[in-house]
Amino acid sequence: MADKNQIGESTIQKLIPMWLMNRRGIAAGILGLYILFYIAWSKFHWGATENFRLIPSWDVDRNFALITDLAYMPVSLFATLVAWRIAFNEEYDPRLRRAWFILGLAVAAQTLGDAAWFYLEVILQEQPFPSVADIFFIAFYPLALIGLLSLPSAPMKPIERLRFLLDLAIIMITTWMAIWFFIISPTAAQYENGRLDQFLAAAYPVGDLVILGGIFTLLVRSNETTVRSMLILYLTGLLLNVAGDLAYAYTSLQGTYVSGGWMDISWIVAYWFFALAAVRQEYRKASRLAELSADVITRSTLSLPLAAIGLGYGMLIVVAGSGFGGDIAVQGVFIGAGLLTLFVVGRQALALWENQRLNNALNQHIVELDQAYSMLNTERDRSERLLLNVLPEDVATRLKHGQETIADSFPEVTVLFADIVDFTSLSARIAPEQLVSMLNRVFSVFDQLAEKYSLEKIKTIGDAYMLVSGLNGPHPDRPEAVAEMALDMQTALHTLSQITGIELKARIGIDTGPVVAGVIGTKKFIYDLWGDTVNTASRMESQGLAGRIQVTQRYYERLLDKYQFEKRGVIEVKGKGEMTAYLLDDRHSSDRFAPA
Repeated sequence: MADKNQIGESTIQKLIPMWLMNRRGIAAGILGLYILFYIAWSKFHWGATENFRLIPSWDVDRNFALITDLAYMPVSLFATLVAWRIAFNEEYDPRLRRAWFILGLAVAAQTLGDAAWFYLEVILQEQPFPSVADIFFIAFYPLALIGLLSLPSAPMKPIERLRFLLDLAIIMITTWMAIWFFIISPTAAQYENGRLDQFLAAAYPVGDLVILGGIFTLLVRSNETTVRSMLILYLTGLLLNVAGDLAYAYTSLQGTYVSGGWMDISWIVAYWFFALAAVRQEYRKASRLAELSADVITRSTLSLPLAAIGLGYGMLIVVAGSGFGGDIAVQGVFIGAGLLTLFVVGRQALALWENQRLNNALNQHIVELDQAYSMLNTERDRSERLLLNVLPEDVATRLKHGQETIADSFPEVTVLFADIVDFTSLSARIAPEQLVSMLNRVFSVFDQLAEKYSLEKIKTIGDAYMLVSGLNGPHPDRPEAVAEMALDMQTALHTLSQITGIELKARIGIDTGPVVAGVIGTKKFIYDLWGDTVNTASRMESQGLAGRIQVTQRYYERLLDKYQFEKRGVIEVKGKGEMTAYLLDDRHSSDRFAPA
């Protein structure tokens, strides 16, 4: 049973929007049923027939006028009250409250007009047109327009404002052409003996023209989400009101207007939509109605000016082809067509200018993108070069591809350590700038030699320099490259000593064997080597002789046929014990090494 109740509640929520499920929403729903009853009444006229009169002492026509004139009151009063409920609620934005106060005044003016019409027509049994009721009815138009323009919206850019004004002019001129030809001009001719009658008869279609301009303004402006959900409801009400006004004016001219017909229904339904818009405004959550409003607004903004152009010129063709005389109605159509042409040409000129501006902006953007792309490539190449200064190429590639842990084992590499002799005392004798400059020249030469022999520089620590052979290159396992590097390092230091006037010597240690290599750190990461080979090469350097290249026995055995060695003998190596060490002197004259 509980499941059935839940299913029933879910079905109701799908059929009835959440914003109608409160007291004001329920009241609006009741008024909707009331309107359905009125529609049925307009067919059967209960209470205003010969068989049944609501007030028996009144005739059928008076009872009919009583019912039709009072039918608007409940709906228009409710719309006014709901609008002012928003206006006096301090939780809302002041701009929104002001707009709804004015919109409430617009509906209230219509309500007062209906009341005055009822009093004159039913109570006093006088002709209600023209009368004081017209003042209230006509007041609806400027109040509704001011209320619409007061709704919160984003400001327009100058080019958007100019485009909007041109589109608005096109729509207004086309609408004016139709209203002038079919309503205003014939109405003025019908009331030619009464200036007030002519003015009031023309004021209503002009007011409708103002409202149509307000509708387009509302469509074009970028409304805030707080009002977007209710827009389609309010716009529907405005269109129904305008349709009823124009239909009433035209049928009155033709003598076919019947009170209590579909035009009266359009007015009462318009009030109902005004009320629904106010009820929706109070519900602050987004809904499909907001999406629908945005879609309708976007499509209407694009299509209305085009439709207006087609309608205006179509009307001109019909009037010109029908052989109408040169009366004031036809003259007004041709004047409107001339103005329409002027604004259409202006709109096209603006469109061409804007297209040119957009093309220029696009081309400029493309140039900026190309420049940015070129700078990005330059920075990327620079970053890659910097990365390759820190890491071997294959390791850098793996890091760029997202590999987080990099650790490799190498069965046989050759490790070299070099250290400047008496560097500590040297740093105390010369200025810091001179010291750094000298050390930079030394290590720069070492870097060039490492690149020449395809060796991998690992790091420098103070005045110590570490490199390895066996990690890269076409012949990564050749220990000869390290031997050549060590000999050239000694030669380079001798040359730099002659240039700088500072005696520069280095202790160099070399060993061959297995190592583990990998990247450590996350921010300032470093590629390093670990293992007995690294420790032994370091000991060969630290316990070596100034200006000499000390190597281990296994390294000596790899190169004894190609290079000249001097046996230093057995030395005590920290952490290793006794080891036989050799000093690399030179290459054999017949064996010249070719860099890879």
